[in-house]
Amino acid sequence: MTAIFRPFLLSLIVFGGFSASVWAQQSGDAAADGKQRPEPNIVLIVLDDVGFGDLSIHGNRLNETPNLDRLFLSGVNFRAAYAASPVGSPSRAAMLTGKTPEHAGVTNFIEPIYGKYRRTEYLGKPVQVPASGTDLRAESTTFGELLQRKGYRTGWVGKWNLNGGGPKAHGFDHAKYAGKLDELRYMLEGYYLDSYWGDHISARLTRAATDFIDSSKGRPFLLVVSHYGAHMPLQPPEEKLQYFVEKKGKGRRGEFENPAYAAALSAVDDSVGAVVKKVEAAGLLPTTLFIVVSDNGGLADREYFIGDYFEHSPATSLAPLRGGKGHLYEGGLRIPLAMSWAGLLPTGITFDEPVMISDLFPTIIAAGGMRSYQDHFGANLFDVIVGAKLDRKLFWNYPHYSRQGGKPGTAMRDGRYKLIQWHEEGIAELYDLVADPSEEHNLLRESPRQAKKMAQELVRWLLWTRSSLPRRDPPPTPAAPAETAPVAPAQSGGREGNPYLGG
Repeated sequence: MTAIFRPFLLSLIVFGGFSASVWAQQSGDAAADGKQRPEPNIVLIVLDDVGFGDLSIHGNRLNETPNLDRLFLSGVNFRAAYAASPVGSPSRAAMLTGKTPEHAGVTNFIEPIYGKYRRTEYLGKPVQVPASGTDLRAESTTFGELLQRKGYRTGWVGKWNLNGGGPKAHGFDHAKYAGKLDELRYMLEGYYLDSYWGDHISARLTRAATDFIDSSKGRPFLLVVSHYGAHMPLQPPEEKLQYFVEKKGKGRRGEFENPAYAAALSAVDDSVGAVVKKVEAAGLLPTTLFIVVSDNGGLADREYFIGDYFEHSPATSLAPLRGGKGHLYEGGLRIPLAMSWAGLLPTGITFDEPVMISDLFPTIIAAGGMRSYQDHFGANLFDVIVGAKLDRKLFWNYPHYSRQGGKPGTAMRDGRYKLIQWHEEGIAELYDLVADPSEEHNLLRESPRQAKKMAQELVRWLLWTRSSLPRRDPPPTPAAPAETAPVAPAQSGGREGNPYLGG
């Protein structure tokens, strides 16, 4: 937490305590003045394949994202936020339910309609990967369902990518541009359908979002705007593309620059600005919580479409972070995350403790007055930013091969250390993320005790979550001991062993 947070903490004492006043409003308890306050509106903006470092506020010198930057500057900027998976569907499932991807029933990206026509170089690898669910589990409770029960009008605009009947089957009254056919249309229109569909996808989402706000007058609303625009195939508006082509290379930056990605991201940023302006014009800014998040890291590899590479891929480089989408390195897992609420959240704060996308579930339902609901594994970020200690480790299980060249693995972060266990080779990597954020120096030989301790905790977490792992058939020949991950004894997977509960 930065030094700027200290005067904010002082203001809590001087003005009677942020936490008490906010939660009096949010929990439905009587406020200090004895009046019942209305529940806040919630606008969740979900970016697709936008990594940490892709926004201009995080240091990108080609991309221009002034509207997104404004939300980061007007609230709390979480600079160590993580996806629940290096690919989108599992991370979205964790965001919606507050559970692990395994518990939500989705551990890999859900194949689109055209999936069988795509290249499948990831098949025939040394380990057999488990099947991933193809739908968000019907019994999963989403924040949409909970707020719907509370009287909120709920809307989802844009990419869903979780099948399972779509947003309307999971707590959203209104859904537009969400579902398999809409996702297919986005993938194809950049190649074939521009003249037929007309305006840009980001502009269509903007209209749908602002129409939803207009039609929600008099009721608190939850609106999720889930953007397609930064995902392959990139569909940059022509005038923006020309601008960034001319900007590329100026100042002799010598870094990776993709004008097509910059232009597509700029169109998403315009949409974000239009939604914020609509909320402001409706006089709802003081009663609206904005959250911005991405589902996973940016695409830093070339990726196949139907028998060929996507044009303009890779989309980005997340250097100095290693890797990108599809990989368990920091580039695939670190994501932008911000919360902004005029008058109720501090402005210009950066928060450096690790948090996860699944933390949005308890945060959103708490904002809607449901702090007592505990069937989740996340941390309420409102409590975190006012000083609640996050005494936990973060875990990931991705037992698949990704389209971006990622391999099956499990990983955990414990403070400054991160351990990755690779299932194909049976080896592990240990990194000090403070001293080595680029994950270049494997500390496994230098810090065997730290590696063994984390490996044991990782095994315990896998048992507790009943996570699926790859298998070899036939069994492998015993490997040489060099850089082999320590093996922990089997332990109970009961609640007492739940790492989220500090057990």
